[in-house]
Amino acid sequence: MDKRKYKVSVMLECELTVDEAVLKEVLTPQWRSAFYQLMTREQVVEHLVYNLVQGRPLQSLDGFGHLRTYQAGLEKVDWLDWDVKEEK
Repeated sequence: MDKRKYKVSVMLECELTVDEAVLKEVLTPQWRSAFYQLMTREQVVEHLVYNLVQGRPLQSLDGFGHLRTYQAGLEKVDWLDWDVKEEK
């Protein structure tokens, strides 16, 4: 079977809601020493959005397994732009 390969670039705009308690917990030295070196709120949000957009549940992420779904989640995902190019 003949297969073709494509490179697809996608631009998304997402809205995430997250409990303040989650951010405070993640930004502690104890949490960082056990899991990820997320130093700012923006880095935590990027980490959460990256995984949630890919369909990974919050509870499946290291360091977030004890949280409930309502404590952080995507409210909205808009596809702003995409570009498809065939690779040769």
